[in-house]
Amino acid sequence: MVTRPWTRYCSSSHGHHWEAKVGLEVHAQINTSSKLFSPSPVQFYAPPNTSVSHIDAAFPGTLPVLNRQCVKAGVATALALSFKLNRQSYFDRKHYFYSDLPAGYQITQQRVPLGIDGKLTSYVLSPRKVNHLIDGSHMPRKTICVRLKQIHLEQDSGRSIYDTYGRQTLIDLNRAGIGLMEIVTESDFACGQEAVGFVKELQAVLQSLGTCTGHFEAEGAIRVDANISINRPGDSLGTRTEIKNISGLRSLGKAIDYEILRQIDHVQSGGKVIFETRGFDEKSGSTLRMRDKEGRKDYRYMPEPDLPPLVLMYKEDRPDVPTDDPWEPVNIATVLKSMPKLPAEIRMNLMNSYGISLDEAFILHEEDGIEYFKNVMSDCRYGSTAASWATTELLGLLRRKSLSFNLCPISGTEFGNVMNMIGDGEISTVTAKKVIRMIILDELQMTPTEIIAKENLTQINDIEVLTKLCDEILNSSSAKALLINRAKKNPIGYLIGEVLKLTKGRANPTLVNQIITEKVEQL
Repeated sequence: MVTRPWTRYCSSSHGHHWEAKVGLEVHAQINTSSKLFSPSPVQFYAPPNTSVSHIDAAFPGTLPVLNRQCVKAGVATALALSFKLNRQSYFDRKHYFYSDLPAGYQITQQRVPLGIDGKLTSYVLSPRKVNHLIDGSHMPRKTICVRLKQIHLEQDSGRSIYDTYGRQTLIDLNRAGIGLMEIVTESDFACGQEAVGFVKELQAVLQSLGTCTGHFEAEGAIRVDANISINRPGDSLGTRTEIKNISGLRSLGKAIDYEILRQIDHVQSGGKVIFETRGFDEKSGSTLRMRDKEGRKDYRYMPEPDLPPLVLMYKEDRPDVPTDDPWEPVNIATVLKSMPKLPAEIRMNLMNSYGISLDEAFILHEEDGIEYFKNVMSDCRYGSTAASWATTELLGLLRRKSLSFNLCPISGTEFGNVMNMIGDGEISTVTAKKVIRMIILDELQMTPTEIIAKENLTQINDIEVLTKLCDEILNSSSAKALLINRAKKNPIGYLIGEVLKLTKGRANPTLVNQIITEKVEQL
């Protein structure tokens, strides 16, 4: 049994140490209106076999025509991930037989891919907070620089739908021929949490670029294959297994950690790991054998005879060529000019501009709350307080009502005013929470300022008034009984709570604490 699979070195109860090596192959569907080699529309919710051309169905005599928009998306993604672009890459045929692959081969880039030697810095959570990374509530504490082996373009296959009632397999070719970007990493991960953090960051990059929708479950726009092996430190890499088509972040982390444990238990029991392909069963939380893993010889790679080399250029190479000419090679310089800010830069700008934490910047970016927060800070003097409230109290209430920051019933400016009132001591945190809940949960059609004024909820900061209130509580019979036994139980918290209850949360809790503490010490 492995007790700590999230650490770099996994130790068993028998004292033997193991090192897990995990590499990923991420297949991201390119966000274009038509497929990679045909004019068929990309429609994820179209009726089966209604977005299929003769090319997608592999009719004899049809020839592929490369979609220029797919190339531009691939180049933009490669640049964002620091790949070295090959100015001339090639397409190849990868042969294998599936019923949902009409041609009997897939057009991919095996010999010379679009780009090589990239990298991406991702973030890793502590094990107990892995669910928060997926849910967007909390973000990680350490970073890992992941080496990316290559990025290449290839076409997707169709879908096989298993009809258990009719005991037959149904084929839908709507997905066949959709453009994919395959991003292959080195074996830089040691556990499921590290892999989840990387895919989460990659998803954010792709969505920022607009090159992939990033929708896992709804569209299967990102699918991950995980290659996993174990070895003792200092030994050569062990035999790897591949887990195919993992289509969710939770499933990815669980599948990898389960497979690491399975391999270690199997080897320690005297078995040998087999070079095989496995699938992940979400119901049982385990990986299951599918088939022996194919080798490169089995795929019988050959150059694609119907497509010329994929050539890229810089504008300096051909200054006479218009940048938008569809018949000319994609210009890397033009793609560079149109690149948006990437998630890492956006988060850093937020931290530098408003003095917020990395965790808060992560959440605001993940929850599409950056524009809302900028509106908050347009007249707010307490950036740290505003970020903390926006990413905890406010976000939690919005989720309960299935709302986003963009649909928040409290405007950014009004929320900023509430933060100013807290910071200036005009209202207490208890009052602020009450007002925000009234607007979001109770759907009260008023602004926070209007509610505070109407309900007279401003904070009581007058020392004389607070002293009288504290004396009133201390003279009550329940307080006197509590003070008699204060050696056994500290009554301060209870007494402060009673004052706040008496004033309906309006009393300044800091001042109340000081007054109560002084008076109790004098008794």
